[in-house]
Amino acid sequence: MYPHLLLPSIPLLVAASSCKFTLQNQEYDLSSLDSLHTVVQSVDTPPSVTKTTFRINPCASLEQADDKDERCDAGTMICAVVRTVNGDSSVVQKVIPVASKQGDANVLKDGIEVTYNGEKYAEKSQSAVVSFTCSKKDEDPEFSSYDGSVLHLSWKSKAGCAVQKSSEGWGWFLWLIIIAFLGTSAYLILGGWVNYTKYGVTGLDALPHSETMRDLPYLMKDWISHILDTIRGGRGGYTQI
Repeated sequence: MYPHLLLPSIPLLVAASSCKFTLQNQEYDLSSLDSLHTVVQSVDTPPSVTKTTFRINPCASLEQADDKDERCDAGTMICAVVRTVNGDSSVVQKVIPVASKQGDANVLKDGIEVTYNGEKYAEKSQSAVVSFTCSKKDEDPEFSSYDGSVLHLSWKSKAGCAVQKSSEGWGWFLWLIIIAFLGTSAYLILGGWVNYTKYGVTGLDALPHSETMRDLPYLMKDWISHILDTIRGGRGGYTQI
């Protein structure tokens, strides 16, 4: 019924903020969605239309609505306001506190799925399952289904993507190369300056160990030749008599 592929369910680890999750060694952060969002479902019920407005904050409790008739209990994270609309007339029929706390979370093929749990309403246990799909841009949540007990929403957002961790593998090694380069440069510059000011030497002769540096290409060539000769000599074979 739902296109998302669920990976094995694992315990939910929540950081200090209830918007941050660690699942299968991946971090997810819904903090950018920490505000009021609404989804409206309309059903024709002639001669009127029944509209259900779901008010959602995936990270925290909702602020109380200005209209007292549309208020859920304090601490509600997902609230459903059902009203009957007939022409210019709109009457609130019921207000359902769907969810007030986060439950389990699962990793999807392309995001995460978070369950929000609530209390019973009209003898039916209330809950919501929200699928956060990884997307390059943030979109509004979309209504999937609500059977009077379980609400399903799909939500395309950047927040559905795993947080990219900065690479630390080359950090210390890169700094080591930089320090070695700066140290070598400082040594050559300082040595060249001393040789120039003290002995009046210019050009390559002013560099420290200039003779060794001139011979370096030949030394490298001899060293490589020695290694190749050693490798050839170490291979299995026989000597003619």
